[in-house]
Amino acid sequence: MNKIKLIALDIDETILPQNNIISDRVKKTVEEAQKRGIKVLIATGRMHKSAMPVAKNLNLTSPIISYQGAMIKNFYENEDIIFHCPLRENHAKKIVEILKDDDVQLNIYMDDNLYSQTDTERLKQYSAKQNIKYILTDSLDKFPKFEPTKMLAIGKTPEHTDFIVKKLKDYFKEELYLVKSSPVFCEINNKQTSKGNAIKYLANLWGIKPEETMAIGDQNNDIEMLKSVHIKVAMGNATDDLKQVANFITKDINNDGAAVAIEKFALNNEELTCTK
Repeated sequence: MNKIKLIALDIDETILPQNNIISDRVKKTVEEAQKRGIKVLIATGRMHKSAMPVAKNLNLTSPIISYQGAMIKNFYENEDIIFHCPLRENHAKKIVEILKDDDVQLNIYMDDNLYSQTDTERLKQYSAKQNIKYILTDSLDKFPKFEPTKMLAIGKTPEHTDFIVKKLKDYFKEELYLVKSSPVFCEINNKQTSKGNAIKYLANLWGIKPEETMAIGDQNNDIEMLKSVHIKVAMGNATDDLKQVANFITKDINNDGAAVAIEKFALNNEELTCTK
């Protein structure tokens, strides 16, 4: 069996529970993996600046994949951007226009800042959970080049978010990468981006073979990530759609599912013997 050389971890509800405290077991497992020379990295829909405290808490030394794969950026020894693929300006402006009358909280991310034209309770809650500040703007025309790294449409309910996804898909067809990262979050990215593509980019950069990779996630925005690696781990608390893609389902986040999977496949080098 090929030894695992790269592990990609989602953040929310994969390694970071609702109380925002990463367990000691997860920390120790990640530490041991890195001691053995394994590249451990975060792959998240979050902003880079929001993901960075988590990476530092885990003492990671690999770049962060953020914004759903639209950015790969260092944080450990420098802050160099390795990869960046923002939305096209014509797409971004059309998204704003299409959603303006649908009571959508539309988050706009540029230069690792969060902008919004509306100040809603949804925005306040999001900002508090991510521990980031937001900037209100009355006009998007002030930006010389309106090419957001990512946009996030937050619905009032899961059904409202489904409506948002359908509306955008009906208009843009296959021109955008659209995926739900939570029941009320619709992630909007350049079609060329995904967590999976970002992982492949880094693996190729580091000379790591596909069969030497694993990833762990819990939501539908982790589907492309799992498809891009050999050991595809879904958390016990994952969506049914993600579990269908996985070849191993671990315990839930309250029972250190991520640590269980890392110990099994990366530290103990166990064979993948079953699909679920």
